[in-house]
Amino acid sequence: MTEYLVFVRDDGMWLEVGSEVTRSARSAITAHLGRDGDGPMNGSEYVAVPARSWRPVTVKVETKTQLKFN
Repeated sequence: MTEYLVFVRDDGMWLEVGSEVTRSARSAITAHLGRDGDGPMNGSEYVAVPARSWRPVTVKVETKTQLKFN
């Protein structure tokens, strides 16, 4: 069993709506929708990503001064 993070697309952005421990991404979405009292809205897009694959990274911008001679 794997923990999946479940996201729904809203106005072009993916919003995390929960997490489920299941055997597949599809079953994680199904499990989440089964717990959600309202159920899915018609045409809603969902995605489930294994939590172990979720690796946020911090980006740092560095500026380097360099002299060039012709």
